[in-house]
Amino acid sequence: SLHDALPILVTSSANRAGIQVGSGTEVTLDGVAAVGVSSSPTQLVGLKVDGGASSLKVLGCELTGNATAPYQFDTVPNFFTEANNRTGESTSVASGAGVTLPLMGNVFTITGTATISALAAQYPGRRVTLIFASTAVVGSTGSLKLVTNFNATVNSTLSLVSNGTNWSETSRSLNAA
Repeated sequence: SLHDALPILVTSSANRAGIQVGSGTEVTLDGVAAVGVSSSPTQLVGLKVDGGASSLKVLGCELTGNATAPYQFDTVPNFFTEANNRTGESTSVASGAGVTLPLMGNVFTITGTATISALAAQYPGRRVTLIFASTAVVGSTGSLKLVTNFNATVNSTLSLVSNGTNWSETSRSLNAA
């Protein structure tokens, strides 16, 4: 468990991650910074998870300014918890037939009017709220287990929870623009 500490491991120049997590029963990163800096070699990712950790908590960490991405997961642990992290990733996601949400964060703005017919699988227990910037439709099909199709209006919301394969609706709200 790391709390307001230095990275677990400064990796070789081949991996160039600020924090690298390999195997371990339970790993907690709390308030740790893995911020990319303009030095040589360049830090590619803030947090690299190789797999093998059965439980991972990433809480209040700073994972910004990295050359490639704020994080890279070879395998998402069975039990993954994240909250209040700063990744520098956009919280806006374009609508489309298949949508993949960033791994960290729980509130996303959906842009565009294309029908969403699939949402990529995520770790079990993940909860997200989608706020719509336009009039997209979310279909109750495949991995999307909704009461019925969701015909979004501007500022409407749809909340979902993942079981690791499917997404089930927990609430919806059709709000006025």
